[in-house]
Amino acid sequence: MKLFQSRFEISPVVRVGMTLSIALLLVLSLQPAFSQTVTSSLSGTAADTSGAAVPDAKVVLTNEGTKTSQTVTASGTGYFSFTAILPGTYTLTITAKGFSTWQEKSIVIYQQESRTVTNIALKVGAVSETVEVTAAEQPVPTDSGVTSTTLNNTLVSQIAIQGRDAAELIRLMPGMAMNSGLGNTQWNSAVTQINNGPIGNFTAGGAQPNGGMQLVMDGSVITDAGNQGTQIANINQDMTQEVTIQTSAFDAEHAHGPVTFSSTGKSGTSQYHGEGYVYTRNGSFNANDSFFNAKGLRKPIDHYWYEGFNVGGPVIPHHNKAFFFFGFEHLNQKPVGALHQYIVPTAAMMSGDFTNSSLAPYPGWSNSATVPCADNSSFWNYGTFCQNAVQNGQITLYDQNGSPISGSAYNANPSAFTVSGSKITDPALIDPNGLILMKLLANARGLQAIDPATNNGYNAQFLDQTPVSSNEMNIRGDFNITSKMRAFATFTRQPETDINNIGLWWWAPNAVPYPSQTPASQLARDYSFGVTYTFSPTLINEATFGYAYFINPVTLATPSAANPTTYGYNVQGPYSQPVPQVPDIVSWCCSPGGGGGSNSATTSAGFNASSFGTTPNWYGKAAGKDSYTPDFSDNFTWTKHTHTLKFGYFWARYANVQTEGACCGGGTVGQWDFDNYAFESTNNIYADMLLGHAAGFTQASTNFFDNVVYNEHDFYAQDAWKVKPRLTLHYGVRFEHEGQWYPTNENQGIMVWNPTNSVQPYAGSSAALAGFDWHGIDNKVPISGWRSHSFFVDPRIGVAYDLTGNGRTVLRGGFGIYRHNVSYNQVTANGLLDAPLGLKSFSSNCTFTSLASLSTCSSATAGSRTSQNVEGMLFGDDKAPHTQNWNVTT
Repeated sequence: MKLFQSRFEISPVVRVGMTLSIALLLVLSLQPAFSQTVTSSLSGTAADTSGAAVPDAKVVLTNEGTKTSQTVTASGTGYFSFTAILPGTYTLTITAKGFSTWQEKSIVIYQQESRTVTNIALKVGAVSETVEVTAAEQPVPTDSGVTSTTLNNTLVSQIAIQGRDAAELIRLMPGMAMNSGLGNTQWNSAVTQINNGPIGNFTAGGAQPNGGMQLVMDGSVITDAGNQGTQIANINQDMTQEVTIQTSAFDAEHAHGPVTFSSTGKSGTSQYHGEGYVYTRNGSFNANDSFFNAKGLRKPIDHYWYEGFNVGGPVIPHHNKAFFFFGFEHLNQKPVGALHQYIVPTAAMMSGDFTNSSLAPYPGWSNSATVPCADNSSFWNYGTFCQNAVQNGQITLYDQNGSPISGSAYNANPSAFTVSGSKITDPALIDPNGLILMKLLANARGLQAIDPATNNGYNAQFLDQTPVSSNEMNIRGDFNITSKMRAFATFTRQPETDINNIGLWWWAPNAVPYPSQTPASQLARDYSFGVTYTFSPTLINEATFGYAYFINPVTLATPSAANPTTYGYNVQGPYSQPVPQVPDIVSWCCSPGGGGGSNSATTSAGFNASSFGTTPNWYGKAAGKDSYTPDFSDNFTWTKHTHTLKFGYFWARYANVQTEGACCGGGTVGQWDFDNYAFESTNNIYADMLLGHAAGFTQASTNFFDNVVYNEHDFYAQDAWKVKPRLTLHYGVRFEHEGQWYPTNENQGIMVWNPTNSVQPYAGSSAALAGFDWHGIDNKVPISGWRSHSFFVDPRIGVAYDLTGNGRTVLRGGFGIYRHNVSYNQVTANGLLDAPLGLKSFSSNCTFTSLASLSTCSSATAGSRTSQNVEGMLFGDDKAPHTQNWNVTT
């Protein structure tokens, strides 16, 4: 709810401060940026009351907020057109010799809109007389085939959304659907975070969600090219003037598609305005989560506080040369969090006691609570260790009465006995490093002990309820430099602190809090700057720059807590760790569910941390990623008779900078696997851990730092032809160069599959990657792996016919080809970059009788992150994903 809102006048001190802010903004904004066209057009035909054209009429369009005007002269047929109009509310005034002045006020122009004024009727009379008409609502677009929806400032600010990101309004737009398939998993927008958002969770009209939808803020694309499914920055609801979604048949001047979601920020006007506000949500009166109820957990209290203010007006009072807008909001969010329940090692287990009294509270089907070395028909590896250990009395089995069972008698006839428990009676079997790992899991930071008898067999839980604190600031300046030149500049800054207790981004469901938190100080910034120059009323040029940037460096909060030597763990892995870290632990047998930030319950425990330290160095010893996108565009508009011709150029550079091993296990941290398929398994994963009988160990030799980019160069030409007052035809073509991703910080390149090259020796190793090729060993292969096609020719056509002439019934439609690129994640998977750089991936091939047995395994082989799974792009491929889109609408 909104607690308060106030309007206030601006003191002289604040006016000076705002003036300095705008001056600083101009300095900051004069650098490359990423933008697309957000301006609009308005046209009409000057006619008298009989419908006859009034040639050479003077037409003036005045912005009611800033009091600035544009003037054109109607053609011989009475047709006129204004282009490069910023969103706002306007007054249209038409004067002609022998006619009274005609004026229509409060014409609302939205971003990317093509508007026709249809009710112009000049009356015979003196120019000094004014005929004022009421602005008519335009129910549907009358001169464009585009399918689009715009939410104005009232709707954007008043429609209730769960978070503070106006991109959430996507879910209200026509044609939108969740892309989670039959599961219909709902996107959770309760917490507002940068590098998040709905774009990858929704699709429009069946378009591809990751890549087929583009988010644009103040002309700057804020889609993260790393995954094509999140947004670099948030679109703050109280700093946004309007949002528009285009789903088909939009003109060639717009890059990407087939779906674009654009927002325009608020700007200053000729009067000072401001507001202060507090929004809050508090869960004190909410019902408890059903999962928490089922687990017997008292409802955690959650709260969300959003305090902010904004102010705008002329930089100099009573002057219409420069206007500013400044907005700030603090986000203080404490979500309910996610509850994770586990079976962690008990004191009895860590002493080797797996008797009935020790295991009774836990589910017998769990691989952490089965009786070690009790024969089972499905236990194929009983004879590899258990048979001898039971025979020799190193592991003692007990019957249902708690009496010891003779090992030789049991091995002779297992079916004659009912085993209720067992105990490791030979202390020499206990592995000291395995015991250390068990203690780390049992005493994991923040774990709460719970009674397994009343919690479905789980003995520990962790409520991952971490605050998310951030600030959002937005500055905008609009400048009427001369009568022919105007400019705008925006700057958005959004710092955010994230506390990661368990892992980064995603983690296995059995992961407990890592010994050290891994916090991230994230920052999103977005700049945009545009200049419009009017050579003549019929010749206008728009140039825009922009730069969207996101950084997410993750560090160890307490390096000593993650250092294995702190606990006496001394297993030497095949590769030295750039940053000493306790290894990851996983048990695939006992980890149902997807992991990450959702509620979970698992019958095992493990670690799933990031790997720190990279080659070359990235932000010290941090892990994480950058995303940045600079761009430049130029659009030239020429109005000729009833044609509005546009020509333009667009360039963008999409970059994703990321450390390998940044999340989700693996990398140089190394990972132990404890599962009952281990060769010498006891069929109980914690008994295996105590004995050091691991199923396997994996580790990468290096965490590489990737700086992978691609460039887009586009040219376009289009015409909006007013064939008749009621018929408009849009046609154009976009020549698009979607370059392929390529690494900028090394010259080996991305690996390809070349079936004509049967064997390629791997440099520095006797291993071979049969059929794979890359630039470093064959310069015929581009460094990008895939070749880049010169230019794709993508037509765009739209038509609109006003059936009744009053703008209420319009037949419209169109066709277009819209192109985008694949994501960074798709071109760097499974060794496409790592293998050419010489990464070695170790996967154990030995039998573990202790964790120290790791030193007896064969040396690591070269290849991708997992040597059994190597991928390569198809040699010579120069395609780029595209969508053919058409629509017919009445």
